Amino acid sequence: MAMRSSPNVRVSTGSLPAAERFPFWADVVTQTFVALECDTPNKAQFSGSIRHCQIGRVGITDVAASAQRARRTPASIARGPSDDLIAVLQITGPCHVGQAARTIRIDPGEGAMVQTAQTYAFEFPGPFRQLVLKVPRSLVGEGSATPGRHLAFTRSTSHLLRELALCALDEAENFALDEQIGIERAFSALLRSAQADLVSVQDGEDPTSRVYAAARRFIEKNLGDPRLSPAAIAAHIGVSTRTLARIFALRGVMVDRTIWTERLSAAKRDLMDVRLQHMSITSIAFSWAFNDAAHFSRSFSKAYGIPPREFRLSGATLNPKDK
Repeated sequence: MAMRSSPNVRVSTGSLPAAERFPFWADVVTQTFVALECDTPNKAQFSGSIRHCQIGRVGITDVAASAQRARRTPASIARGPSDDLIAVLQITGPCHVGQAARTIRIDPGEGAMVQTAQTYAFEFPGPFRQLVLKVPRSLVGEGSATPGRHLAFTRSTSHLLRELALCALDEAENFALDEQIGIERAFSALLRSAQADLVSVQDGEDPTSRVYAAARRFIEKNLGDPRLSPAAIAAHIGVSTRTLARIFALRGVMVDRTIWTERLSAAKRDLMDVRLQHMSITSIAFSWAFNDAAHFSRSFSKAYGIPPREFRLSGATLNPKDK
């Protein structure tokens, strides 16, 4: 297929009269991301620019601007409903991120994520540059981003996301369909990995949390590897399989069932993806390490109440242009 990712779109307030710059900017921000309420302490001297591209279902934007505040309020949610995730990666200047009565500060090299279905706020006390990823929540996973909580990334996750985003922006016009899908999956894997880190942040004093988080990261990164098993996970982390099983059991799940569920979820996402309609159901199943088409079909039917072929024909698709 010859489908390509979108070329970079560049927008700047530089050529506009001073009085028109911030109103124009507020409209651009809403059109690029979601409906927001924006303000700035100095409209007369405001300036801003963005560079934006769309890689499959991932929107990538490089933002540089003056001090401002952007709020996702109940009114803006009603005006523009959305069920996306917004990940922000700070390059210069600080940013205060608030959601669900929590506020954190992220500095250059750090990042965080919020849900657009919930109220949130970004406040920039001075000039800044920031990379913003807009991702459908369904792409990261059905259990992604616990409602009402923002997720602060580790520096290593922020660094990987930043480098991937900058590379994608620079090469946006050159990616073919299979490359888009690979980049999309890389972003979703990194964001799911960051989701696992939330466990250790929330659980705090629980000594098993970091082991569980590391195990979930390893599962997400190796989901398509048929060698993925409880023993492989335990060996990678450096614990016994019995200890690993106990840590998962404390959370009401089993290791092998977690692997199975995540693989089914990944296959479901691919069956919904209109760009993969050329792939057979068996090929999709095998790409996620299922080795028996009939067994996959039975497992899918049990998990989702409908056989994979009927699910695909039902029109439950994800279009890469859907927001």
